[in-house]
Amino acid sequence: MIVLEDDFNLRLLRHPASGNAVRVNINSLAKDLGMHRTATGQFILKIPGLPYPN
Repeated sequence: MIVLEDDFNLRLLRHPASGNAVRVNINSLAKDLGMHRTATGQFILKIPGLPYPN
């Protein structure tokens, strides 16, 4: 996905092949995917059984 807009926690994501776009709440999406947002605003995917990245 390509980020087209960044408005606080909302992102407009576009799929490169189809051109379809959807606006999502990035915090909700990250939670649904099992991701954790760091203090610097980066998202880290937590994978069960693997050590947590620093």
